[in-house]
Amino acid sequence: MPTVVLRPQVKRFVVLFVERSGSTFLRSALHSHPEIVSLGEEFAVLKDKGHGAAEQMAWVRQFWNPPLIGNKRALGFKTKIMDILDPDGFAQLLHEK
Repeated sequence: MPTVVLRPQVKRFVVLFVERSGSTFLRSALHSHPEIVSLGEEFAVLKDKGHGAAEQMAWVRQFWNPPLIGNKRALGFKTKIMDILDPDGFAQLLHEK
């Protein structure tokens, strides 16, 4: 039975990568753990759909704020640095989290 944890105990992470570096394997391995959510290139998906920096930041803030009680201990996603539309804002968010 998975452990139920309070939100402050949830770790947040981002996998920054370059092409052909094994990031998909790492993401899949992390996501296979029942207490970890590891998503793909959500910033690239938003960018490709024509969304801007504000939408990227709104998505990551929502994703990294799970329900108060749950069974996930870590939440993260992978992205290329070039897909981050607001590098300074994202760096600030990482510093906050």
